[in-house]
Amino acid sequence: LVVTAMEGELLPMRLLEVGVRGFITKSSDSAELERAIRAVHSGQRYIGSAIASQLALSKTTAAKSPFDQLSNRQMEVLLLLAKGMNAESIAKQLHITAKTVNSHRYRMFEKLGVKNDVELIKLAVQYGLIDIDKTTSAV
Repeated sequence: LVVTAMEGELLPMRLLEVGVRGFITKSSDSAELERAIRAVHSGQRYIGSAIASQLALSKTTAAKSPFDQLSNRQMEVLLLLAKGMNAESIAKQLHITAKTVNSHRYRMFEKLGVKNDVELIKLAVQYGLIDIDKTTSAV
């Protein structure tokens, strides 16, 4: 369950695709938080009312995000990189090798036209995929 302060989040569905089971805003009341926790705990997905409204009102012709071209595994790697995890830690968490993690990183660099992790994270922040102020280091 992701609780975000970002009201203008453009990518909640993409996060749901990579395994996030629920998504609500920080401004949600305690009753909605409880509903979200219960839904996620029972194996269901939950999208908060504020986010659901944004999705319903958004145009289907909305600008595409460059992150749409990433695989689900690449998105997982990106989100873990944003938390400050290194390749070895990501590999352990995802049950893959560090070499595979680095392959995913370099494919993301190619797809997104960036040269390193800093540019990758900067682009993710720019598109609202992550909130750098809310990201916690894994170290």
